[in-house]
Amino acid sequence: MDEVRDMISVDEALEHLAAHAVAPPAERVPVADAAGRRVAESVRAASPVPPFTNSAMDGWAVRAEDGDALRVEVGESRAGAPWADVLEVGQAVAISTGAVLPDDADAVVPLERVTRDGERLFIDGPVGPGDHVRPAGGDIAAGAELLPAGRMLAAPELATLAGAGVAEVVCHARPRVALLMSGDEVRPAGQRLAPGQVHDGNTPALAAQITAAGGELVAAETVGDDRAATEDAVRRLLGVADVLVTTGGVSVGPHDHLRPAFQAAGLERVFWGVRARPGSPLWFGAAPGARVLGLPGNTVSAVVGMHVFGRPLLGADSGWRRRAPLAVDYPRATPREELIRCRMGEAGLEPLSRQASHAVTSLVADVLARVPEGDGDLAAGAELAWMPFR
Repeated sequence: MDEVRDMISVDEALEHLAAHAVAPPAERVPVADAAGRRVAESVRAASPVPPFTNSAMDGWAVRAEDGDALRVEVGESRAGAPWADVLEVGQAVAISTGAVLPDDADAVVPLERVTRDGERLFIDGPVGPGDHVRPAGGDIAAGAELLPAGRMLAAPELATLAGAGVAEVVCHARPRVALLMSGDEVRPAGQRLAPGQVHDGNTPALAAQITAAGGELVAAETVGDDRAATEDAVRRLLGVADVLVTTGGVSVGPHDHLRPAFQAAGLERVFWGVRARPGSPLWFGAAPGARVLGLPGNTVSAVVGMHVFGRPLLGADSGWRRRAPLAVDYPRATPREELIRCRMGEAGLEPLSRQASHAVTSLVADVLARVPEGDGDLAAGAELAWMPFR
């Protein structure tokens, strides 16, 4: 195997990953079961929203042309029980917010603008056509596009779909993802550590990131620093997953067995090494029906690497469209591109004080920002691309 690292740029790595993004087959899914799925084709409204003209206020439905003259209450329209008679001159119908507006009414007078004397209603102020009325289809017309292809479905999208009468949606199947943590020193959280051992912060973090990116975690294992066991684990997990994500073991040391295991499994290396901090020893390879993303073993590097590089591989938007200024000066730590963890303050991006790859406290951040390759410190006010990190 060629032992020379590519050390490509972050943008080049993202281009490779987008080109190899998983594209699972499409299937029709009930909206109630579609959370976390990505729509495979644009979705259109099955019915208008709102489905009927209704009141935006509690009050009385009236004919605006009658002006502010005295009205007589003749009935009530409430949610689920419309008033069905003809509204004539000088009449009003009590109406609840969201209730159907009677056919002959074209305005609603709110409760606070009416003085009542038995069935007689005295209106304070003018009445105009359309006052406090929500027309049928005023939000969404029947047949209008609700969501474009590729949109991830979460609570807001599901509410929109169901409210527009959409019962099923064509979605991509969730990419099947397996995790493989490598290293003799790795132990589950809660287990007492022997000298030289560390708790596994990668598995729960990466599992959550996979789910958030629309993937389905189908297996998660840890393998020690053993060549045969590593090759066996790689082959087995590739057999059940579209994407295998690993941590550690991709360097050139005598106990780093993942790259030889990838080669033994028939994977072709696409790149190895990214000019980024953290996460430079990143490995990506592919074979027909299989993709492997080899992340560094350090938890900060693994979590940042999965967010930046793993999400586009699973078909999620890479999310670097936003820009914001640095709120303070930032001293560059390396000529490589830096993926810094920040809080978003009133003045812009506030880098956390500890950016080292071993500082897990830096993961409790609002956003990731990209400090471009180069030399010299960045002054406050410099515009950086950023994306959410939660």
